[in-house]
Amino acid sequence: MGENKYTLKTVIQDYGTFKLSANSISENSKFHFDISELNHSDIDKILKENNIEKRDLAYIDALSGGIAVLENDIAVIEPTCCNNLQSIDEWEAILKSNKNRWCQLWIGHPWIYYKVVNDVVYFSDYSDTVDYKQRKDIGIKKIREIPITVLTNQLKKMRIELNEFNVKLRLRLVSIGIKDDNKFANELMGIEEQNQ
Repeated sequence: MGENKYTLKTVIQDYGTFKLSANSISENSKFHFDISELNHSDIDKILKENNIEKRDLAYIDALSGGIAVLENDIAVIEPTCCNNLQSIDEWEAILKSNKNRWCQLWIGHPWIYYKVVNDVVYFSDYSDTVDYKQRKDIGIKKIREIPITVLTNQLKKMRIELNEFNVKLRLRLVSIGIKDDNKFANELMGIEEQNQ
């Protein structure tokens, strides 16, 4: 376990639409880009491609993306469809889990499972099984294990990067004349408004 180096990254998905200047997160992950590496030009391309200037807040979709895990610089867990940047909440819930049982981690379709045993988080391979109770522990194979301290430290760093990205988004939104930059940025990131 100690010989592998794990890095978590908050990423957006781009299948070539945005033509970003940033590099993908690894050689085996051509469509995921680290939000901390996106510059103003990249963010402007994302906003333009989503027609933000002409859209009503009610019709804004969150950017596709989420959390990616790299093991020795190779992407081993990536967000799948139907996921967004706010999925960090799902990952942070792992830190509060002390159950020695498999729990679903929503990363989109397909998803993965995790369980915490002592100070280690075990992750499964991707799965489409709807109810983890239908799968016995014997049916879920541990394919990856990350020390809880590594996961904790990486998630703290990512929370800071998400806040910084939110500020970058808001600045770019203001620059194109969006008055309610905070609400638009939150919607793009998948942050749900409280007390609606």
